[in-house]
Amino acid sequence: MREHGDLFNTKDKLWLEHDGAIVSAKIAQNNRELNNSFERLGALLGNLTQDNPLYPQTLADHFALGVRLGKLKDIRKDYEELQKQANPPAYLEEAFADYWAQKGSPHEALKRYQAIEQKLLDKNKNRPMGCSLSLPPVPAMQANSHLPNVIWSR
Repeated sequence: MREHGDLFNTKDKLWLEHDGAIVSAKIAQNNRELNNSFERLGALLGNLTQDNPLYPQTLADHFALGVRLGKLKDIRKDYEELQKQANPPAYLEEAFADYWAQKGSPHEALKRYQAIEQKLLDKNKNRPMGCSLSLPPVPAMQANSHLPNVIWSR
């Protein structure tokens, strides 16, 4: 981008700034680095209009990172705005639950955690179990011959 900055428009630069802040947050080694990413996302929000396609993603990421950092006062407005969105992604639903847990409202947090769990259960309802047997099932009476090192007790 330094060499060919003229090829990038304002929209490209905004997306690049968002991605840079997110990558920085993902590889952060400490809270100072996370705070830096949080501030970058906040500054980016200040440069976006609500009709910009990048706005909802930046708002959600700013909120989730703010929850992780415990910046509840800084993200209160984010929360209120995000509540208007239908079908938030799973990471955002978890951030909402974490937000309420940090605010000292365990019942609201629990309700949200249970809703997340129920969605996962519903999604995986018809899937087979995640484990598989490496040996074919063996009738219980024949198990001793297949597992000679097992001590059977009565």
